[in-house]
Amino acid sequence: MSKIEEVALLILSRKSDKTVEHILPELNRHQVPWIWWDPGSIPTQSCMGFQWNNNKWQGALDTTAIINLSPDLKSAVNHSKLSVSLGTDIGAVWYRRPTKEHAPWDTPNDDMIEFINTEVNWFMKSFYTAGIVPVVCNPIQGQKASARTLQLAVAQQCGFKIPETYIGNNPEEIRAFWKKCNGKTIIKAIQNSVAVDINGNERGLFTSRVYKKDLEHENKLHACPCIYQKEIPKDFEIRATVVGQEVHAVEIHSQQSSYTKMDWRNYDLDHTPHYVHQLPKKINRHCLDLVKQLHLLYGAIDLIVTPEGDYVFLEINPFGQWGWLEDLTDIPISAAHVRLFQDLLQYPEKWNYPLWVNKPAHAE
Repeated sequence: MSKIEEVALLILSRKSDKTVEHILPELNRHQVPWIWWDPGSIPTQSCMGFQWNNNKWQGALDTTAIINLSPDLKSAVNHSKLSVSLGTDIGAVWYRRPTKEHAPWDTPNDDMIEFINTEVNWFMKSFYTAGIVPVVCNPIQGQKASARTLQLAVAQQCGFKIPETYIGNNPEEIRAFWKKCNGKTIIKAIQNSVAVDINGNERGLFTSRVYKKDLEHENKLHACPCIYQKEIPKDFEIRATVVGQEVHAVEIHSQQSSYTKMDWRNYDLDHTPHYVHQLPKKINRHCLDLVKQLHLLYGAIDLIVTPEGDYVFLEINPFGQWGWLEDLTDIPISAAHVRLFQDLLQYPEKWNYPLWVNKPAHAE
């Protein structure tokens, strides 16, 4: 890529990603060079490696699996076979939704397939933690930040109000918690929002109210750990999308539809108004502090605004979607991403992006 004067953004995602497609026009409008590649093509169509040199990791990528390129790169590089230097040609990475790793088709047996897939998975984790380039939506930090125990604790430390919470599967403790909340208790999944029933059908696991009769089924309470929280009265809800140092908040008037009263993910967009929301300065600062304390560059924060005007933190999704918010309200989240990418490409050092200090104490 010696013909490219500016470093490029490397987008890691599968071929059909509407969010990536959504943001490409904005990247092109601001002339940000980008390469769209799926790391699931390792090892079948892509080779990648990095080595320790001059007290830091340096890497390179060779691939025949480029999904697309920005217009300026299409005219300057070989699209069918691309070789790039990570950290020189590539200045930042945006992790989206790559396909899963898969061993070569001629791998002799299932054990070897599992071995190769596991090694590739850990190889990519090594890349995300090597500090070669900043990674937006870094899956390693994102997975850690997704732990509800961690994010609730950090949110409160940052100044947010949080609901009373119990996480577990002890029937006696669940009943005691329900009684403590005077029966005003909700239940939600710890991580997965979709399950497959005995008939093979996918079912959404949305936030639901816990009734007294639900507490009678000992085996069901014991069957799976869940999150139980005191139900917070809602005036409306907020999705606050943090991109770098910007916070873009949208009101979701979930109480106007019977489908979305308990969980706005039971989408009823025709009857659930969305409006741009100006957060109070204090809440805006809490959002920025939370993302920073969790070592993220991006986070989608869900809040409740009570009838009294209090802002209550529910959760943060380090990989949360945002395209529908922009479609419904014209809130400029795409533009915020572009500004973050530009900043990372030009001034990566100011973001302190490595997950470890890139200069070991023993280095001279």
